[in-house]
Amino acid sequence: WEGAESFLYLFSHREEPGSGEDPSIFTPAKVKSICEIEDMFLGHELYPRFCRLDDDGACSPQANSLAAIFYPEDSRDPATGGCQLLTLQQVDALRREIPPFFASTFSGSERGKSQVSRSMLMLGTPLQGFSHPRDHWKEQLTMRGTMFSGVACPYEPPPQYTGRSLCEGKPDGHVIKGLEEMLFERFRMMGVPPEGPYKNFIRTPYMDATPYEKLGEDGDMTVEFYCETLWDAEVFRTITMDLSIAILAVVAIWIYLSVHTESVFIGSMAMFLILTTIPVAFFFYYNVLRLRFFAQFHVLTVFIALGVGADSTFVTFDCWRQMQDGAITRVDRLYLAAQRTMRSCLATTATTAASFLTMALTPIMPIHTFAVFASLVLAVDYVFAVLVFPSILMIYDAHLATFRPLCCLCLLFSRNQQTPSSTPPRITAVPPKPPAKSEPSV
Repeated sequence: WEGAESFLYLFSHREEPGSGEDPSIFTPAKVKSICEIEDMFLGHELYPRFCRLDDDGACSPQANSLAAIFYPEDSRDPATGGCQLLTLQQVDALRREIPPFFASTFSGSERGKSQVSRSMLMLGTPLQGFSHPRDHWKEQLTMRGTMFSGVACPYEPPPQYTGRSLCEGKPDGHVIKGLEEMLFERFRMMGVPPEGPYKNFIRTPYMDATPYEKLGEDGDMTVEFYCETLWDAEVFRTITMDLSIAILAVVAIWIYLSVHTESVFIGSMAMFLILTTIPVAFFFYYNVLRLRFFAQFHVLTVFIALGVGADSTFVTFDCWRQMQDGAITRVDRLYLAAQRTMRSCLATTATTAASFLTMALTPIMPIHTFAVFASLVLAVDYVFAVLVFPSILMIYDAHLATFRPLCCLCLLFSRNQQTPSSTPPRITAVPPKPPAKSEPSV
C-alpha cells in the first residue's frame, strides 16, 4: 500500500436548529446516498485501471468502504444501481455491528448511533509496468490523477505503463469526466466564471463550499472529501490565480512609477530591478544556503518585492529630485540621494526582514523556507535601492533627460508645468557660508 492514493469521505448529519430530526448518520435515506456517492468513485470508468488487484486480476473489495457494510456485493440490486432504499429495521440491525472505524463518536450508549461516519477508498500501486511504488513515481501519480481530473482521448501513457489503455474503445475527442467534476455537479459547487475557457479561474468551487445532500424527512447530510491529488490540483489553481493577479499588480505599479518619476525609462528600470530581486535571491537561497525546497508559493514573494521595492524607489527618487541645485555637482547629488535612501529604508526593510526571520524559526519546512526566501528578497531589494537605482537616475540625468520632450506620457504628467506654489521644495545641499566675523576694535 506504500504510495497508494486514498480518497477520504466524511459524512455528517446537517441539522437545522429546532428541526427535531434524527441526528443519526445511519438512516435509510442517508445510507442510500452514501452508497451512491461511493459508487461515483468505485463505478468510475477509469477505476478498473487503477484499483488494487486480487490474485485473479479483478478489483479487490474495499476494506474501509462504509457502503459495503450496508450493501454487500452479493446483495446489490442491479435494477436500482446497487443502492436500493433499505428499511429502518435493516439499517438498525447492520449499524449495531459496525466497526469503530465508521462510528468513532456515539450519541448515547447504543452502539453505532453516530452523527458522523467516514469511508476511505484506495487505489492500487504500483501501476502495471512499474516495478515498485517509487519507480517513476511522478509518472504514476500523474496517470492516477486522470481519474480525478479527467482525460481527453487519445491519451499517451508513460512509456513504462503496460496495462490497458485509458481510452480503450473510445473514439478520438472523447472526454472522460473526472471524479472531481462529477462531485462538483452532484453538490452544486460552482466557481467563477462557471463556464468557458477560463472556468473557475477567478474563484474555485472549493471556496466557501458546503457540499450537502437534501434527504427530506431524514434531514440533510454534509459530505466532505479529500485526497492528495485534489489537494495538489487546488493549490496549483489558487497559486496560478494569485500569480495572474501579480501580473496585473506589476503593470499597475509600473504605470504609477512612470507617472511619478515622469519617465518611462526610470519606471521601467525600477520595475526591472524589483523583479530581478527574485532570481538574485534564489541564487543565494539555492547556492549559498543550500536549500533545495522551492514551491510555487515561494514565487508569491513578488508581492513583497513589489511593495517594498516601489516604496524604496519613491524614497530614492524624491531625494534625488529635492537635490536639484546649481551649486551641487551631479556626483554629490548622487551621493546625498543614496545616503538618504540608505538611512530612510534601512529601518523599514530590516524590521520587515526580521519578522520573516522570526517566522523561519518554525520547524515546518515549507513555512521555514518561504520565510528565509522572503528575507533574502528584502535584502536584495534594499541593496538594489541603495546601490543600483541611484546609478540609473544618474545615467538618465546625464544622457537621457534631453530626450524627455519626446515622451508623451512624460509631457502629460509633467511637473514643470505646475504653478510655482505647487512645485515641491528643493533642499539646498550646500549650507550657506557663515557671516564674516568683525575685528574687535582696539
